[in-house]
Amino acid sequence: MDGPMTRSEDTGPLAPVTAGMEDYLSTIYALLAEGELVISARLAEHLGVGPSSVTGMLKRLIDAGYVQFNDRREILLTESGRAIAENAVRRHRLAERILTDLLGFDWVEAHTEAHSLEHGLTPKIVDRFFHVLGRPQTCPHGSPIPGSDADVNWVGMPLNRLRVGDAVTIDRVTESGEMDHQLLAKLGEVGITPGAEAVVSEVAPWSNSMTLELQGHEVELDLVDAAKIWTRPPFGSSNN
Repeated sequence: MDGPMTRSEDTGPLAPVTAGMEDYLSTIYALLAEGELVISARLAEHLGVGPSSVTGMLKRLIDAGYVQFNDRREILLTESGRAIAENAVRRHRLAERILTDLLGFDWVEAHTEAHSLEHGLTPKIVDRFFHVLGRPQTCPHGSPIPGSDADVNWVGMPLNRLRVGDAVTIDRVTESGEMDHQLLAKLGEVGITPGAEAVVSEVAPWSNSMTLELQGHEVELDLVDAAKIWTRPPFGSSNN
């Protein structure tokens, strides 16, 4: 790295964090946690904003000491930026739990509504809900809640990389998958949710699809969509 393109974190107090800054920092955090290389174009695509908006916000975040670029123009979090991002992600994923577990929202609505709820949660309220909900380790979509006992560095294997006969457990839906409400609704309807066990019965590259056997029925998925679903081991063949 040529050196962080931001001011040193010991030159004075950091800038106040707005809700918009939190949104960017938490998105960068989530993508990095999933092993993504975060660049400006990727961030714009994920947030659904124009390149100029991303450029402007990144400048603010760099000036504030929360993010930096490496020599390949990849976006990284500074120590301060990561702390803010983890706090924001914790509130968001816990807000999703509040909406699904306590208020009966489905996991599509929860992802959308949590964005409004999370910014009103103080640390004291977050801690109280965390204990009331039984100290959940993940959000409804399977992503780890920072500050719980979950391994926030766990990645897993994308569903689209499995082979016929592989038996796995669904671990989580990626951040990109959560943003795709149509996909999220379909997954909920067919039972492709965290903890579900599945066996790959067919992989058809010629039709860009794969088929899973899941709880006695078969589900066909586009391979692009399957890449947004992570699984956990065992990854061995169910025939062994």
